[in-house]
Amino acid sequence: MKLYSTNEWGKLREVIIGNVEETYVPKFFKNPRFNDRFIFSDRGDFNIHKTIKKRFDNSKNITLDDVNLIDKRILEERKEDVENLCDILRKEHISVLRPKLLNGIQSIKTPYWESLTLPAHNVRDLVLIIKDMIIETSVMNTFRYFETDLFKDIFYEYFKNGCKWISAPKPTLQYIDEKDFEDDNIKDINETEIMFDAAQILRFGDKLLFNISTKHNYMGYLWLKSILQDKFEIYPIERICYTHIDGAMMPLEDGVILYDPIKMTKDNLDKLPDWLKKWKFIPAQDDNDMERYTGTNVLVLGDKKIIINAASTELIKKLNSLRYTCIPVQLRHNRMFVGAFHCISLDTVRDDV
Repeated sequence: MKLYSTNEWGKLREVIIGNVEETYVPKFFKNPRFNDRFIFSDRGDFNIHKTIKKRFDNSKNITLDDVNLIDKRILEERKEDVENLCDILRKEHISVLRPKLLNGIQSIKTPYWESLTLPAHNVRDLVLIIKDMIIETSVMNTFRYFETDLFKDIFYEYFKNGCKWISAPKPTLQYIDEKDFEDDNIKDINETEIMFDAAQILRFGDKLLFNISTKHNYMGYLWLKSILQDKFEIYPIERICYTHIDGAMMPLEDGVILYDPIKMTKDNLDKLPDWLKKWKFIPAQDDNDMERYTGTNVLVLGDKKIIINAASTELIKKLNSLRYTCIPVQLRHNRMFVGAFHCISLDTVRDDV
């Protein structure tokens, strides 16, 4: 197929789904074997970012001695659920593509640091698809530095079929600090590199909503604006959340937003552009605490059909009452893997609407 995707809700035709392979968490996370509750505090995503940036990303040398491997049972359960998701998508007549496998944790090195690889699981994070263009974004951590190499075979096929393909400048990762997540002056770009995740952006046709958490993200916004110029309207909003915007809100169709009322406070809703404030907002209040931060992280298939976490029973009832067709799918250990359906998918072909 030819690559083309311009929003989050058009009818899905082709999608990349992430892999589940041997992976790890830093040793300073307690008890990774049995319970993934520890990864997030009740405040959500802020504490994990401070901790990781301070004690993991900035380390000059990260080896297997610094990490705990995730228990095989957890890996097997996650893999079972992801493969089941792929089967469900195929039954919906959606083409499913997969990145290359790493086949084991590998050491990586640049002139500035040494680290370990992670498999391509949360495939949404590092690649932005805008119409017929692939944009590889610039990573904010060492262990994902070469992750998009695992997509190259897929991207070359799209390129041969006529798509555009560019990459943001790779950062050296010398100028990142946990204080970046506390600094109120986001536009102070001294000692700053272009760093942003594609999952900080939601697509609304020719409009893009860009969640800016740090001054590095702000540099990313400036870079993306310089590349797209007047072809798209980019709306920067400061710190709707400290991680990815799809954990706070998600368009379900033209004119309707699913949102997390805890993250999307009145102050945050006020930050949205005027055109978006006119949309209908549906609160996602999960009844299952362990899935609390995945309520909005759904995968929209188009025509009011949604892949949603089977654990979110109250949200499913609510959406069904609003005439959405929910496909409940089990996806365990979302906190351990820091992502749910939208995170582990990258829609490459959708119908325009």
